[in-house]
Amino acid sequence: MVAGVVLGGLLGLVVAAWPLRNAASTAGSTDNPVANAQATDQFWSRFMYVDPARPLSFHFDTLDALTDQADLVVRGRLTRLYVGEQWRFSEFEPTVPHVYATLDISEIVKGVPASRDPGSVEVMWAITDESFDPTTQPVPPDEHLWFLMHHATWWSSLGRTPTGSELEPFAYFRPNHHQAVFRNMNGAVDIVRDDFIADSYGEDEFPLALEGMGFEGFVGQVREQAAEPLAPAP
Repeated sequence: MVAGVVLGGLLGLVVAAWPLRNAASTAGSTDNPVANAQATDQFWSRFMYVDPARPLSFHFDTLDALTDQADLVVRGRLTRLYVGEQWRFSEFEPTVPHVYATLDISEIVKGVPASRDPGSVEVMWAITDESFDPTTQPVPPDEHLWFLMHHATWWSSLGRTPTGSELEPFAYFRPNHHQAVFRNMNGAVDIVRDDFIADSYGEDEFPLALEGMGFEGFVGQVREQAAEPLAPAP
């Protein structure tokens, strides 16, 4: 695939090899939620690209706006990372590995998944280098609510020519790295790396105010908004 556009918050992240310290021993903990959050934060820190000086392709002020923008909203767990494609940013550059994530779906809140494997979806994750082996990376066990956009649909809306990639019809992406994934921590909304978001964008940045909200009520609010017809474009 030749990538002609770099999404703010999607492909601005190049991951080099860097082991997760202690993640394997604490990521599955259920009796120590603090340790669990700390361990999974280590994972997310590697894959959160936040640069307040760089305009984002998508940015949201409210949960309703995020819900309306997403093509797919699902509850589920990340189960594996893998190299899905080799990307070339121009014909003069070598290809680089593009890591994808597999999400196992426990509930569909909005949309109809485009899936090669029913019950899961594939999410564009990060551009890496050859030294990074995604198959060795422990992944967090937590349930999350994921707000995703369908890459082929978005690409077409820009008037772009389909790339012809085998994965293209099934690929989703996070519209940005700090507003599209919400962790369920012991029945409450836990904002991934809330300290990092506050330091980068300010304490009033959405979705920081949702921290601690009951997770079921949060999902219910998203479900209600997803059922509302979208207002016509002005």
